[in-house]
Amino acid sequence: MNEDIPIRTNSPIIGILCVDIAHKLREKYGRQFTSYLAASYVKFVEGGGGRVVPIWIGKDRGYYKKMLQHINGVLLPGGAVFFHEENGFADAGKYIYEIATEMNKKGVYFPIFGICLGFELILYASAQKELRQDCDSVGNSLALDFQESALNSRLFGSAPKDIMSIFSTETNTFNYHKYCITKDDLKDSKIHEEWKILSTNSDAKVKNYISSVEHVKYPFYGVQFHPERNIYEHKSKHIIHSANAIKCSNYLAVFFVNEARKNGNHFEKGEEYRHSIHNFRFEIIDDKDIPWEQSYLFQKDDDYPQKKS
Repeated sequence: MNEDIPIRTNSPIIGILCVDIAHKLREKYGRQFTSYLAASYVKFVEGGGGRVVPIWIGKDRGYYKKMLQHINGVLLPGGAVFFHEENGFADAGKYIYEIATEMNKKGVYFPIFGICLGFELILYASAQKELRQDCDSVGNSLALDFQESALNSRLFGSAPKDIMSIFSTETNTFNYHKYCITKDDLKDSKIHEEWKILSTNSDAKVKNYISSVEHVKYPFYGVQFHPERNIYEHKSKHIIHSANAIKCSNYLAVFFVNEARKNGNHFEKGEEYRHSIHNFRFEIIDDKDIPWEQSYLFQKDDDYPQKKS
């Protein structure tokens, strides 16, 4: 447990990494957009008590190092991106993972939370190679099959009993992924001793794929499912919006933001507002074939507003 690590801020700032533009978003809104950020991830962090800054893709390592020195944690969101594509989500995520690892090794508590593709990217960065396999979990809402290790984990070890019961007995966690990672995949990639498997799930193709993990040493966490969609996305009939489902999603948001409170990084005075996501306008997505209700769309040269003189 990390209860002995002191709180260093009560206004944590979370960086959320943008994702290479989804095909349907570009088709609808124009080819000038190169990346996006579903607004539900922003709301997820803010609902947990955090503030949000967007982290751009396609930058050099120095940009990510500088950003991580000023924020208190990173959320790696879901999306549809091939990891071999250069100068996008995958390369940026690898830089972030490497830099966050270096920071934690030096005693700077810096958390990462990965959701769906972000979960896969954390393990991909850890293994330094592709380790996923095909699966069939697009549109499934499932209960978590907790492993014994969850009971003494950071992520779930201090969770209220009712939260653990809901997670394990009600089919609330929404899955929307074509790839899975199993315990054997971790072993084959020689990273099984670095990660604690907290829960698994199964689909028609793959039995016992990993649905939640945490790093053994560092505050790195990942879930294969989409907790943000239970609360903030209402287009799919397969997403559960019950009070219990929302309670569990909120638990994860609050947990992650509380982890970020243990980091003391900060911007210079006023710079947090210049970097805030609220400098940018989101689009209301009225297309039923696009799963998000709102999304921020970014062009290649978009940047934080200029510093006022």
